[in-house]
Amino acid sequence: MNLMQYLDFDLAIQKNNGAYSAHVLDSPGGQAKAACAWTLTDDEINAFFEQIGAGKRRSGESERAKLIKTFGGKLFNSIFADAVRERWEAAMSLAQLQEKGLRLHLRLNDVPELADLPWELLYDDATNRFFNLSVNTPLVRYLEMPNAARALQIQPPLRILGVTSLPDDYEELTIDREWDALQEALQELIRSGLVELYRLEDATTGKLQEALRKNEYHILHFIGHGEQDKKTGEGALVFENERGRGRLVSGEMLGTLLRDARTLRLAILNACEGARQDRTDAFGGVAQRLVQQTIPAVIAMQFEISDRAARTFAKEFYAALADNYPIEAAVGEARKAIFGLPNELEWATPVLYSRSPDGMLFDLRGLPTAPPIKPGAAAQVTSAANETLSFDVLMQRANRARNQGERILAETPVEPEAWGPKFQEAQAYLKRADALQPENPRVLLAMLQTQARLSPENSAPARDLARRIEDLIADSSDAAEQAILAQTYLIHATLSSPPNEKLLSRAGNLYLGLNDLDMTERVRKMLKRIETSSVRSLADLYGEPDVRFASPELATRAETPLAAPPTATPSDFNPVGEWDFRLQDETETHLRVSLTANGNFQLMQLVGTYHVPVTGSWLFNPLTQTLAMQGVINTFQPFTLNLTLTGKIGDAFSAVGADGVSYILTRVKS
Repeated sequence: MNLMQYLDFDLAIQKNNGAYSAHVLDSPGGQAKAACAWTLTDDEINAFFEQIGAGKRRSGESERAKLIKTFGGKLFNSIFADAVRERWEAAMSLAQLQEKGLRLHLRLNDVPELADLPWELLYDDATNRFFNLSVNTPLVRYLEMPNAARALQIQPPLRILGVTSLPDDYEELTIDREWDALQEALQELIRSGLVELYRLEDATTGKLQEALRKNEYHILHFIGHGEQDKKTGEGALVFENERGRGRLVSGEMLGTLLRDARTLRLAILNACEGARQDRTDAFGGVAQRLVQQTIPAVIAMQFEISDRAARTFAKEFYAALADNYPIEAAVGEARKAIFGLPNELEWATPVLYSRSPDGMLFDLRGLPTAPPIKPGAAAQVTSAANETLSFDVLMQRANRARNQGERILAETPVEPEAWGPKFQEAQAYLKRADALQPENPRVLLAMLQTQARLSPENSAPARDLARRIEDLIADSSDAAEQAILAQTYLIHATLSSPPNEKLLSRAGNLYLGLNDLDMTERVRKMLKRIETSSVRSLADLYGEPDVRFASPELATRAETPLAAPPTATPSDFNPVGEWDFRLQDETETHLRVSLTANGNFQLMQLVGTYHVPVTGSWLFNPLTQTLAMQGVINTFQPFTLNLTLTGKIGDAFSAVGADGVSYILTRVKS
């Protein structure tokens, strides 16, 4: 194979006294300097960006194609004037004589206000050709750094780490479809052993750092959102935080994470805005920052790119790279392949930033061999060649699909064909997770929430899931499981109309015990509405988004003061636990009571030396502060005790029974 070789034409754009000039710093034809014939106005530039989005498909020599040529021609004529043009033509002749290409290193460090222009569209009207549509004349946005990047000598395969980021609070992207397209594009290379593709789905900076520490990768391929950071004005990629929400990661921050990955030579940013510029800083975009932070080369998309074009780019680019092509030649091969698609512009979408003098990022030698994965890495990344998903990955995909479904449901509640498939997708992942970890309360709650969305008119499957959770963790003292149980009771209660008051009360008691005052107050309002027969709808009490379908969280705060209960009743009474109920005027008579979170109780009535066992169920209404207990004595004699809390005495509570007898309720310390 004859590898592509290049002569270099180093061209720097500078600005002095408000005027631009082009400087040929080095070329086969010698050096030169000429004033730029700059004719583009800001209005023309803005109009161009508006107009290129109007058309999508070819139809002969379309108006859009003419517009692109006109704009590219103005860019070319503005910097290739007079002596600079002469040096370029001389360099082209010398390159042809030597049967080499001529690589244009465009340096824009001194003119950041020009860096966001689509220089990849450079067009020579005299020869009717775009520079970048030939591997012989590629354009590289060259960023010279003190330490030049050298080729990394490796034995195939090229190891690619894909990072797919879709935070819950950002507009939905077709992440899975794009990932599938990338896998499809690389299947032949994967089968031949030339490429290995791995996926990091938990797109947090911590997980990325861990993955890079445990394994060696050659290329980072990011799929997700990109935007300008309003605080700094710089470009940023949108990663996820530990709660699945968006976190802006600047090029400088990401570069710091990647800097110590010795074998990493290339980053590809498939993110809208990934190649955009802060117009006051040559390294303002993410791509430029990464190069500054010692990544040898970065490819970023400067326009929206279709799935088909992205797939074509990946297939041709990675194949050429695996054939030991210099990176600019590999990009050139991909551009030509995209040019054959029905869109006049997408071939110019990839922007190549590099500090590699010769474009050789890798020196691939020998036959493909797969280096062993270091222990522990399988928990962080998934091989595309054998995608057996781990429990954590299944849960992550399920939660992502559920969150997307909730978002679509909020926007189009009367269109189940829009949001239904997302909940179906989530339930499919959850069933696989349940098979891996049966009886996991977190999985079962997510299945319950999803099922309640899928079939609101048929609550039987959701009820079965709720009972399964209640049977599993009703007696648990673990705070996280109590939060899951409270959420289960809440959903179970609202599956019927009107809602089940007993289940709501159980949920309220658990929320109170968990110090979740917000949810305690919500349940109190629900019970009040039921009691006053104003129960046609509780939707306004569920909140936006609906709290029943949120992930249960332990409450550790009460920032917003809640409406206080009646002053005569204690607000911090949580029935669950071990109690001593003592008749206020009879010191020899008292009850030892164990109230469990599932609504059952065990009681031992102590009268002098007599011990009388009682078992049954209990219900506490936080609105009326009434504790109702019903059961049997010695398995056959009915037992009833209804207490209304009246106040608090130190650490104890005062109460009065339905018969007027006063009680002192003291929690038994373990």
